[in-house]
Amino acid sequence: MRKVFHTRQFMAGNSPAVRIPVSMAFPKQTKLVVIREGNRLIGAGLIIENWVD
Repeated sequence: MRKVFHTRQFMAGNSPAVRIPVSMAFPKQTKLVVIREGNRLIGAGLIIENWVD
């Protein structure tokens, strides 16, 4: 199912950020990857069992 929402970019300290609705949020502590394709930013949750920072 595809969900769409509209938001704006804002600054969180020195970093650009966006807010997403709670209904579209990832579970807490989910590692995310963001991919830029032209004007689009695509955020995806990663499921990695042995994540190393």
